[in-house]
Amino acid sequence: MTNKTNRVWRMGAAAAFALSGVFLSGNAHAAGTNAGTPVSNTFTLDYQVAGVDQPQINNNATPTTFTVDRVIRHTVTSLGDVSVAPGASPAQGAQLVFSLVNSGNDNQGYQFALEDPAQNDFDPTGLVIRAFRDDGGTPGAFDGTNTEITLTANAFGTGATDHVAPDELILIVVEGTIPNTATDGQRDDVVLSARAQNPATSLDAAYTGTPGTPVAADTGGNTQQGEAENVFDDPAGDATANGGPTPFTGADVARDGFHSDTAAFIIAAANLSAQKLVFPISNPDDPDANGPSGALTTTCQTITDDTAHSATAIMAPGSCIEYVIRVTNASTSGTPAGDATGIDISDVLPDEVTFVAASVTGSLTGGTVATTPAACDALTVNCTVSVTGASIVAPTAPATSTVGELRIRAFVE
Repeated sequence: MTNKTNRVWRMGAAAAFALSGVFLSGNAHAAGTNAGTPVSNTFTLDYQVAGVDQPQINNNATPTTFTVDRVIRHTVTSLGDVSVAPGASPAQGAQLVFSLVNSGNDNQGYQFALEDPAQNDFDPTGLVIRAFRDDGGTPGAFDGTNTEITLTANAFGTGATDHVAPDELILIVVEGTIPNTATDGQRDDVVLSARAQNPATSLDAAYTGTPGTPVAADTGGNTQQGEAENVFDDPAGDATANGGPTPFTGADVARDGFHSDTAAFIIAAANLSAQKLVFPISNPDDPDANGPSGALTTTCQTITDDTAHSATAIMAPGSCIEYVIRVTNASTSGTPAGDATGIDISDVLPDEVTFVAASVTGSLTGGTVATTPAACDALTVNCTVSVTGASIVAPTAPATSTVGELRIRAFVE
């Protein structure tokens, strides 16, 4: 039956109240009286002829009745996009949370499907759908203390959890694994659709639906008595191609028994690049840097963040040089999501140079600088300079980058 027809019935019932009484059973919800509730109405008519009371006319023996129809109305709502790191698992935050509210007037089952638009930057692997009761510590939120609902392959739940009651909210979690190849700022949209299915238990005593099968809108005309008829009243949603069995395909339009919404995984990560440079610091005959045969003096030993590399020095035996390993973080995700931690850098010096000193400068912080062996000198082969456990924070503004360096001073043999 149509919504217009339902409104006419409600107006007729209201008029009948003024004439006599009305009998109905069932609770009221956001969508109104329970589906299948019988509404029974009687009237009385008293009159006189020539001032003489005549027998009362009424329909007490045959009350006017109708059955409240079943409104199929539900909404799927994303609780927000989620920032995740490349390679993240569900335990590491790769979870999108949706709410589903049954705004209809009967218990309702649901089947879920996912649409992952092809134009996205990446695709998570192993996407699964899980459902939970809204019984956690924070109403309307998924906080890890919610009771999970068992989902079957075809319908919503089993036993006592095979339906959602009128006005009830449940939480749907879509989780998977983010590929390691995803990079800062990329996103993947995921569309969750819920299709109304017949519940195992209805509030309609005359219910004959087959549990777990799709709800079909009534097309057989207006049947006023008996089992409640189905009236779709869900809004249009985001889905364009659900990829399931007919009619679980195509765009989600209004009053189709579906509803859908979109949430996104957004990559928040460091965006690192690195390069190695070499600069001359002083010439062999510089009195402040005597080279391998002399004292290792201030010019070659002292490393500062604002060291001015020489524009005139040469790189000859006895010259002091500086290797610079420059690390740049161009993340757009801000701190702490875009910070890079646990940075380890290793540099094996060529045998043609002798190690003098090393330090980290700029935004490269917190690391431990060491050499292997601990005393690298002119006789050391494969002297390795390393920094372990360093970090570099994300830029405070997307248009800038943070830069840190490992600087290594050495003499040319």
